[in-house]
Amino acid sequence: MRPQRADSTSRPDWLHYFDDGYLAARFAHCFRDLKQWRHARDYGRQAVKMSDNLTRARMFNTAVLATAYIDTDLDQALTIGLEAVDLAKTIQSARALNYVRDIRHRLYERYGDHSRVQQFTERISELLGAY
Repeated sequence: MRPQRADSTSRPDWLHYFDDGYLAARFAHCFRDLKQWRHARDYGRQAVKMSDNLTRARMFNTAVLATAYIDTDLDQALTIGLEAVDLAKTIQSARALNYVRDIRHRLYERYGDHSRVQQFTERISELLGAY
């Protein structure tokens, strides 16, 4: 017996959001948490591309991609982190602010008071307020 392939036309309504982009985002989160940076970046880039027209999802995916670079490439982490911040400014979401805080936290954890991390924090201070 041959296995059947999934058919998106038979997907139940309650599962409409689950697509390749959503799956890539979940993989990016998991690989980041496992500190498998290359996989986290690969899936993170896929998730960002696939969420191009969804600002909220793109913000979360961009933030995860930024955190996947923190241990290996400070320049990329900061550049992508600022993209996530710019996206977060366009939506009203406590979760988005938590993702920005997570970037800041991970940067401090890895680099301490590095001058570029301080500049990043200053740049996002208005968005985060007193947090």
